[in-house]
Amino acid sequence: MKETDNVTPEQLSHLYPELKNWAITKASQFNHDGYSSVSADLILQYLSFCWRRQMPIGYLERAVFVNNIKETDLFDFVALNYQVFNVPDLGDQDFKELL
Repeated sequence: MKETDNVTPEQLSHLYPELKNWAITKASQFNHDGYSSVSADLILQYLSFCWRRQMPIGYLERAVFVNNIKETDLFDFVALNYQVFNVPDLGDQDFKELL
């Protein structure tokens, strides 16, 4: 197991600093569109959730962002379509390919 297999949102934003700025911008767009519970931290949490499970970024069709959400509760909430995030420069690659 690599050290990054259990990456946290903080570690992810350290590994890819551009993701933090992108997540801040994307969260602001969601807030403007009325999704007040979406934050940059929650977007990064979802990306790290995918990383830890060795999922390709586009593997899940929908992502869930609710304040203080627990990973085990992810699929119990109303979801937002993940395609709207259009993660920059990463496409649908598996996170492992980025290391």
